[in-house]
Amino acid sequence: MNLKYPLLILFVFINIHGFYMLKPAMSILKLNLILLVPPLMIIILKNDSFKLFLLWIFFALFDKLGKISLQVLPDITPDRIILVVIVLIIMLDATFNREKRMLPITAAEVAMVMLFMLCIFSMILSDTLYSKEGFAVSSFLNGFGIPYIIFFISKNTVNNEQRLKKLFIFLAIIGFYLGITGIFQYYRISYLIYPKYLLTYQGYAGKAAVGAFKNSTVYGLVIGIIILITIYLLQESRKGAKLFYLTSVIVMLVGLLFAYQRASWLGFLLSSLMIPVFLPKARKAFFVSLLIVIIVIATQFTADQLKPQTFTGNDFKRAESVKDRFSGRLTSEGSVYGRLTLYGVVWRMFLEKPVFGFGLGTYFEKSPKYFEKVKGIPYSAYPGSNLHDTMSGILVELGLAGLGLYLLILFLIFKSSMQLYLRLPPGVFMGKGLVGIFWGVFIVFLINTQFFQARLFLFPNALFFLIAGTICGFSQRISQIDEKHEYLLGE
Repeated sequence: MNLKYPLLILFVFINIHGFYMLKPAMSILKLNLILLVPPLMIIILKNDSFKLFLLWIFFALFDKLGKISLQVLPDITPDRIILVVIVLIIMLDATFNREKRMLPITAAEVAMVMLFMLCIFSMILSDTLYSKEGFAVSSFLNGFGIPYIIFFISKNTVNNEQRLKKLFIFLAIIGFYLGITGIFQYYRISYLIYPKYLLTYQGYAGKAAVGAFKNSTVYGLVIGIIILITIYLLQESRKGAKLFYLTSVIVMLVGLLFAYQRASWLGFLLSSLMIPVFLPKARKAFFVSLLIVIIVIATQFTADQLKPQTFTGNDFKRAESVKDRFSGRLTSEGSVYGRLTLYGVVWRMFLEKPVFGFGLGTYFEKSPKYFEKVKGIPYSAYPGSNLHDTMSGILVELGLAGLGLYLLILFLIFKSSMQLYLRLPPGVFMGKGLVGIFWGVFIVFLINTQFFQARLFLFPNALFFLIAGTICGFSQRISQIDEKHEYLLGE
């Protein structure tokens, strides 16, 4: 499919807008450099939407490598340009190439469009669509808009076993990078960390792994998902590749521990129950990985005991040893008390506007007057504190309408995975184990998103809906084959 003219139109449109919005000449030059990357990659990759999809994952992971901010329009980044191009390829192929028809729209995608439109109307009515901070638009794009587009793309591009393997291998390589980077961050080996902007990360003053996200919670969620995918590859791979996957799992498990996030630990522990049930060949390797990690941590504990300690106790931010940091995260009660305060805020705001909420992106502006101290607890969250779970944020800003659609989407995705599980054979790469691992991914995503505002971050949402779209796409294809077979038998 020749994308020369659609790309030219897109290029000219953004440049005209940029000319009026950007004053410094260097900013216009930077804009053009960012815009030139996707077309060059498209030429190199020969309009292959799947390869471009892998390229999008890379740029989404390193989303701060290049960005230009424009008034009115969202920020221009390479990953967003590539996303537009992939959608163009799929739409044009579906229009002009009969062999590349898109899969029919499902109920899950209808619900996504409805939530998409609800967000748009919510921002318009609450006057947050054009706010200078851009918080509402960012929350919309990262939490709903782009992940749902990724669902659509993965459903229509990851359409066979070969592409599924390539996707999983690519994610396993990313997981290995994230694991290694997290360990380097934890031990402050700065000269081995890349890109260098990760050296300026915020958080626990360098005492927790944050990967490429500058956030340990996001890091724990992403790496928890990729560990499961890598274990799936470990079961189905040859001996040569198994060593890399086993090493990757060990490295990522260490990185997961060093994230020091209880939600990430809990999510992975519960999801790992899927491994002995659905991946019997990987049981031994998984338990060997866990044993090695336990030995590594035990060795670190022992080494800490031999060092003179400047601080002992359960204050995580002041703790120097691994032992004290683990103790601090496991016994800290401050975040629990803070959440109790925030749940009260959510409840009072919900009672005032239960159906459509206060509007997307309005929580920080509207919430301070709803804060009240909770009796019987020593600590309360202060006015302006961010909510610590995704669904509460949706309930406050989009009401029951938004939360209902969000939960409906998740339910329909799970239902589609159940239908796929019933149709797949056991013991092969594209078998029941694939769905079992997806259920593990589902568990990791659900548990983690109840402990932080996941809709503020693109990559964890996109990763989940990428895998969900793949599963739902395979479910549709197999269902179509079965229906055609039954029709032919009827004839």
